[in-house]
Amino acid sequence: MARLVSRAFLILTAYVGLALCQNENTTTTAANNTASGGERVGWVSPGSRRSTWDIIWSCLTVFFICSWKCTHLNIPNVSESEAGWYKTRAIPWWPFSKPRKTFCLPLFPEAPLLRKWARKLGFMALIAIAPEVVVALAASQCMQAWIDLKDVSSPKFTMSHAFFARMGGFVLRYREQDPGQKMQGQRPDKRITVLHLKGVAILEDYGISFNVDSEDIEDRSKADGFTKLFALVQAGSLVVQSIARKAKGLQITELELMTIAFTACALATYILWWHKPFDAERAIVLDFPDLHAEHREILAKLRTAMGQTFVYEPGLNKLAVKNLDSDFLIDILFDFSDLFDGNMAENSNLPNFCSSIALYASSAAFSAIHLAAYNWTFPYPVVQTLWRTFSLAALGSSMLPMVINTIVRILPDSWYEKIVKWADRVLGAITIGALLVNVLSRLALIGLTFYCFTSMPVSVYSDLDWTKFLPHFS
Repeated sequence: MARLVSRAFLILTAYVGLALCQNENTTTTAANNTASGGERVGWVSPGSRRSTWDIIWSCLTVFFICSWKCTHLNIPNVSESEAGWYKTRAIPWWPFSKPRKTFCLPLFPEAPLLRKWARKLGFMALIAIAPEVVVALAASQCMQAWIDLKDVSSPKFTMSHAFFARMGGFVLRYREQDPGQKMQGQRPDKRITVLHLKGVAILEDYGISFNVDSEDIEDRSKADGFTKLFALVQAGSLVVQSIARKAKGLQITELELMTIAFTACALATYILWWHKPFDAERAIVLDFPDLHAEHREILAKLRTAMGQTFVYEPGLNKLAVKNLDSDFLIDILFDFSDLFDGNMAENSNLPNFCSSIALYASSAAFSAIHLAAYNWTFPYPVVQTLWRTFSLAALGSSMLPMVINTIVRILPDSWYEKIVKWADRVLGAITIGALLVNVLSRLALIGLTFYCFTSMPVSVYSDLDWTKFLPHFS
């Protein structure tokens, strides 16, 4: 799939370049540019006015800081949270000390630390390229936390507790002996499991508490006021400047428009993950040193209450809750069967349903914002045509699966029974095709966005005096 997308993008890029070269040699291009866009300029070096690098740097800063602050990953395993750097001993930093002390120079991060960094960077790239996927994930986790909190219905617990439990924050460790081990006289196995909020509440009913309040969970979060304020100021400054420039009749760049679309999705993600701890590294472990009769009763009740989510693991070092898996993506892309369920409040698939709605709604909104440039002036007419085509293709492909599935679901039962054998296959094929079109259109829009810097209207680099006083980093 990735190879197909990369090849298609290379072919598309070659086609765009060939079309531009042919169009550049025509005399109608200059006439069209003069008539519709006025004077145009290429790269503008830093000086007393806005420059190309100022625009690029400002937008990339918004992409980086917003994607960093929006990435609320689950708790990593112990080996990743405790991993450090490979070090080597360097020259003594004080040769006359006894014993002699040496300075350890870090050389390379350990493998578990690299895995944790790669996961973080991967999610940041996913937020920047396909923010609707992360919006859907945040919607699912937020709805699941809300359901957990509703089921517990205890004033002691908050949304922070529900999120912390779902991200692997509450761990139960105990020893349990199988019948075969008991007959052979073997020692009980050490087992651990991640508890959801319902399991934590069951332990509370038996007087066994983790003794964690919302302030303790917030203390484990690495979120700080400065980076939150910086992200808000940087994104807000870009939006305010863009609105002010359009109100004054000045042009903004396609990159700024794309950044505004990204900022809208990032804001939705941040709101949905508002109560989820940011970069929490360690879980809270509760030990059952010996399994008494009461403890066995508690474990039986936990298994009944949590079902398949009550899993066994051989050790704590490798225990971690997945952030994103293929099953979740398949569910939100293809499963609309709950759309017309009459009792959605008690439906166990409600988180996936909400995430599907969030996925397609945010994807449509993200693509629709790009259509704001529908009548803008571009370096060449063919570039404008390509921008319109790919924007409409991205918008249509983001809405097509849900629209068709909705039409199928509202058909009369007698009709639906006749087509049910092949309807799912057809809908699956349509969804896959729409996904491929959306990915290719999104990549093409990114390429066109940066190509447009080769020829911009002069008004793009005109300053608004009062916007210089807006706090921002560029």
